[in-house]
Amino acid sequence: FIMSIATLGPPKADVEPNLARARSGRTLHAIKEGWMYKKGGKSFSSFKRRYMILWTNKRIEYYTNDTLTTQKGSVDMQYLQKMAIQRSDKVPKKKEMYGFQIATDKRTWYFAVKEETDREEWIKTLRTVLASLDGGHGSPDYSAADTTPAQDPPKAELPPPPKRKNDDKDDKDKKKGQQNKQNKQ
Repeated sequence: FIMSIATLGPPKADVEPNLARARSGRTLHAIKEGWMYKKGGKSFSSFKRRYMILWTNKRIEYYTNDTLTTQKGSVDMQYLQKMAIQRSDKVPKKKEMYGFQIATDKRTWYFAVKEETDREEWIKTLRTVLASLDGGHGSPDYSAADTTPAQDPPKAELPPPPKRKNDDKDDKDKKKGQQNKQNKQ
C-alpha cells in the first residue's frame, strides 16, 4: 500500500486532537503516535514514559498521557536529513527495550520502545517523513541556480493512522450494546 503524505486526507477526531493546530492555513495531521520512553536532556537523566505524536510538520510532541493534556516538549526535525535517525543502544536499564536516536544540531534525543518491530516502524516512518515532505534534501535549497519546476514529493509508504486505547473500548461498548439489544428482543 503506497501513499504520499499529501494524500493522508482530512484529520480524524481520534487521531488529531482539537488543539487549533494550524500553520499557514493548513491543518496538521498526526502521522504516527504511541507510548515510548524518552531520555531526559541531562547527562545522568533517566528515561521517562511519554506519549509521542509525529506531525506532518516534522515535529514530534510528547505528553505525560494520551489525553494530550500536558505537553512536556517537542523535537523539531524540520531541517534534518533522514540519516539523523539511527538505532541506539541507550535504553532504560532493567528492561528489554529497543532504542533509537534523533540527532539535531542542539541535542541528540534518545527514545526506546518495548518491541523491535515498533522501533523499526518508528525509524522507517520518521525517515519517510523527512525524505518525502521535502523531496529528500533534509533542508531547503536557497540556490538561485536551480530553476527546475517543483515536483510532487516521492510516494512514501506510511502506516495507517494510529488507534488510541479508547478506540478498542468504544468498539467493545458498541458490540455489548448491540448484544444487549438482541437479548432484550
